[in-house]
Amino acid sequence: MVGEEDQHPRQLAVLRADLYFKMTAKVTTRNRKRRAAIVQSPSANKKMKPVPMLSGLWDLLPPELVDAILDMCTARQLAKLETTCSYWRQTQMIANIAEVRMRAVPRARGMEPNRKVHENYTSLLHFVLGQSAAAAQATAVAFGSNHTAALLINPSLDGRTGHHSLYTFGRGFYGQLGHGNYEAQATPKQLCIGYQICIDQPDVEEEITPAVVASGNEFTATITRRGQLLTWGLGSRGELGHEMPSAGEANYPMRTLLSTRPNLRIVSVACGASHLLAISEQGCVWSCGRNMDGQLGNATFADGMQLKPVVGIRGQRVVSCAAGISHSMALASDGSLYTWGGGKYGQLGHSSLQAVQLMVPNQAIVLATPQKISMLEPALLQPWKRVTSIAAGGHHGSAVTVGGEVLMFGRNKHGQLGTGDFNDRWRPTEVAPTYTGKGRENFRAVQVVCGKQHTLGLIANNGRVMSFACGNNVFGQLGLGNWQPVNTMTPIPKLQFQDVVALQAGDFSSAAICDSGDVYLWGRNDCNQLGVGDDMSRCSPVLLEGFKAVHPDKTLRKSKRTAPRMRPSVPLTLAPPKTTQTNKLAGWLSGGEVRREEDKMVGDVTKRV
Repeated sequence: MVGEEDQHPRQLAVLRADLYFKMTAKVTTRNRKRRAAIVQSPSANKKMKPVPMLSGLWDLLPPELVDAILDMCTARQLAKLETTCSYWRQTQMIANIAEVRMRAVPRARGMEPNRKVHENYTSLLHFVLGQSAAAAQATAVAFGSNHTAALLINPSLDGRTGHHSLYTFGRGFYGQLGHGNYEAQATPKQLCIGYQICIDQPDVEEEITPAVVASGNEFTATITRRGQLLTWGLGSRGELGHEMPSAGEANYPMRTLLSTRPNLRIVSVACGASHLLAISEQGCVWSCGRNMDGQLGNATFADGMQLKPVVGIRGQRVVSCAAGISHSMALASDGSLYTWGGGKYGQLGHSSLQAVQLMVPNQAIVLATPQKISMLEPALLQPWKRVTSIAAGGHHGSAVTVGGEVLMFGRNKHGQLGTGDFNDRWRPTEVAPTYTGKGRENFRAVQVVCGKQHTLGLIANNGRVMSFACGNNVFGQLGLGNWQPVNTMTPIPKLQFQDVVALQAGDFSSAAICDSGDVYLWGRNDCNQLGVGDDMSRCSPVLLEGFKAVHPDKTLRKSKRTAPRMRPSVPLTLAPPKTTQTNKLAGWLSGGEVRREEDKMVGDVTKRV
């Protein structure tokens, strides 16, 4: 250990002064003067570089070590450090690290902080990564017309292991809850999707883990971590993709296969009112369900009972899709936005269709194949002006650019576009939220989601993320504490002090997911779709008690499993035995007469569990 005599006298002076004055936590003018007197004493070396005031012990560490420590911090942690300690602002170390990380994000290349409102690279990095986090976290909750599905963790059951499960609640008349019956659920009920033989332990079965959830009007869909698409609920128009007859229903999860490539993995799914869109791992879009307005994008108007490829986007890798009541949207990797289906209210975003509507006002406006929105052509835009996320409502849509601009288009009868009026928009129109708080306005949209007649937005303002809402509010789905509609993006009061990372919107219900995993729900609840145990609608967010939303890392990354997950409350149905050991264990578990080598079998089971 190096003694004090081996250290520089000025370093010792700084160390002693910081330890004394910081541990007493009295940062007064008198203390600053006393500390300065110690640091600038004659015994200190005047040639050394001045140390920032009240820097603590960070300035005594080698710069390489400090960089290594900061490199392990997330963007959120870097922002908190820079905000709470003046040392980081004076040295610009965190800002430099944030700038390097920003340059490494392909879609954020060319973006610069807005110096006019004192924005820096740290807050800009936090915003850019927040867009990706919101898109991933929002897949944990999905609303149907009268039911809800969510990927949740019950701390009382799964808190120790961290495992999550799919829970459903609300109306179950068409089997959309997936519990094998048609009963309603007033509170979240765990859905057992099925079991599959473990690869490393063939005599024990493993639950299939859901990773993404989506819901249509009366049906539900989920994607497992293995890329399998499962659907259940009402399938009368083919929205389940099961090739069912016209009155088909499924009250339990069933696997949906692609028509021509049944083993292809699915990575994303979006549900409209009565149709479904799925994206394969190759970036191709597949569709099934109702097709009266051409929303399947296959150049026909016949309903699709099986998932088939969408024509017109060949050669493009699609990364995201969205579905409304009668229209569909797809976002390509280069930022190109394609729309198709019904366009009576301008929800397709093609301004040229407005002239057709004026000429034949009573004629349906439809596009049976995907068409690119020309004004959002990536080649004509700066990188930060390109679209990075999309959402579809009942008859309106939204697009968010890399730089955080909000573009709205479609029906605006209830003010759901947030433009301050009630006029429909036939082309993407930039919308800014209304905010009367203190500080400079530097709004950047992290996420925008669309309900049937309302819109929610997660907006960053100089590092602070706030939740906004606009549109119809007949069931309190805006969360403003009243039942009055608004036609401008208005802050949600109860969420202003919550660390919200993602929003989700249904027909007349809404949800917010916090960084802690807390889930807040509000809006329509006549069918128990809020899961709070009663049927009273809420005009203000209420906490879903007893549950936490699963983090996206838990659904996309498979952790090392040291023991099989056994649930005493769920009957374990073993697959047909394939080995002698499996046969013995099956008989032992079922209480049969297989008793030979029983002690050895008990020992084997104990070791595995």
